[in-house]
Amino acid sequence: MIEVHVFNAFIFDAVKGEGWFQALNFVNGLVAPTFLFVAGFVFVVASDRKLEEFRTYGKAFWKQLSRIGLVWVIGYGLHLPFFSLYRTLYDSTQDQLLQFYQSDILHCIAIGMLIIFIGRIVIRSDMWYQRFLILLGSMFVLLAPVLWDVDYSGLLPGYLASYLNGQQGSMFPLFP
Repeated sequence: MIEVHVFNAFIFDAVKGEGWFQALNFVNGLVAPTFLFVAGFVFVVASDRKLEEFRTYGKAFWKQLSRIGLVWVIGYGLHLPFFSLYRTLYDSTQDQLLQFYQSDILHCIAIGMLIIFIGRIVIRSDMWYQRFLILLGSMFVLLAPVLWDVDYSGLLPGYLASYLNGQQGSMFPLFP
């Protein structure tokens, strides 16, 4: 993932017009979704050992919840328009706030992990949990085209609208 960002930051604009760059750009675009998939897969596999502690709200539950929260906070931290929370909240322009609210891959990972974490705690049967994951994945894929056609800026606050589609500038909304 770091290679993609470094390469794109330092490549000459003239090279971006070359045919091979389009192929490379496509492959580079697969990094974030792959990262998202792997994070979810690793969680599902690793959570089996800690399942009872999750369900009894033991130490592993709070540790996992804090990890999810940390990923979510880092996602917003990378979008701060100022190096001050006070200035971000009170001195930001509307455009700066929209940029701050953008959903990126870290937000998707955090929200996705939270959903499957809660699902794993609530759904006790492995078979029903697998069905839940398949249904959830299918729902996100099937609803995405419908949700992308709606402008949520007038319906929801910016911090929520940015999670639903790319119309608010989010590169990685929850619905791809």
